[in-house]
Order: sequence, then structure tokens, then C-alpha cells
Amino acid sequence: SVKTTNLIRGIVLGAMSMLAFFVLLLSVGSVANSIFISVDKNRKFIGLMKAMGLEQRGVVRIILCESLFMVMLGVLFGFGILFAVRPAVISLESAVIAAIYRGMEYAVTVSVPAYLPIVTAAVFFLFTWLFSRGSLADIAKQDVIATITEAA
Repeated sequence: SVKTTNLIRGIVLGAMSMLAFFVLLLSVGSVANSIFISVDKNRKFIGLMKAMGLEQRGVVRIILCESLFMVMLGVLFGFGILFAVRPAVISLESAVIAAIYRGMEYAVTVSVPAYLPIVTAAVFFLFTWLFSRGSLADIAKQDVIATITEAA
């Protein structure tokens, strides 16, 4: 029946959504870690820029632009994978429905809403920004001269 088909579709969509959320959390942690590493690696450069007059807002802007670039690359890569595995998801859903409706005709469609890449990128960027605030606060507290002269 239609109710059973919708139930199965909902279960598959729910499982895929939970998996996507888990991957999103892991990815945000990975990007935030990359930002921490980048900030730590470029500590002398940022200290030098601050010594030359760059304000904290400029440092924040540089780091946010770097994060945005990483997020956009990640979202593009992720959606490339999404469209690559789309046939497997469709065949899985078709196999489950075929097992239920033996001998009956049915149509299976899987679609990705147009707003999903934008929402994903926005959520990803927001979480990344929230996680990178600790590095930005550490940079703001650092003594510029001590940072520049620090041994590598």
C-alpha cells in the first residue's frame, strides 16, 4: 500500500539523514582541527601582521576566509559523493520496495532539495566558526613581540 511505501521511504530517509548528520559533525570537527593547526602553524606570520598594524578584525577576517574556502571545497566534494552514491541509494530503496510489492508496479524517485547545499554550507561554516573562536581568542591574547621572536 501507499502507507507502507511512505513508511519505508521515511525509514530510509531517516537513516540517511542520521548518517549525514554524523558525517557532518565529524567533518566540522575535522575542519575546526585544520583551522587550529593552520592558526598554530601561521602564528609567527599573524604576529608579524599584527605588529605591522593589522587589527584583530583583520586576523578574524583572514581566518574566516580560509575557513570559508575549506568549507566550500568540502561541500562541493561531499555533494559530488552524494550524487555518485545516488544510484546505490535508489537501488537499495527499490530492492526493499520490490521485496514488499512482489509482482506489482511501482516507481521510486530520490531527489535532493535545491536548498540543501546552501543550508549544509551555512551550518558547516557556522559550526566551524564557533569551534575556531578559541584559536582566535588565543591569538588576541598573545604578545606580538613574543610571538614573532618565539623559536620555531
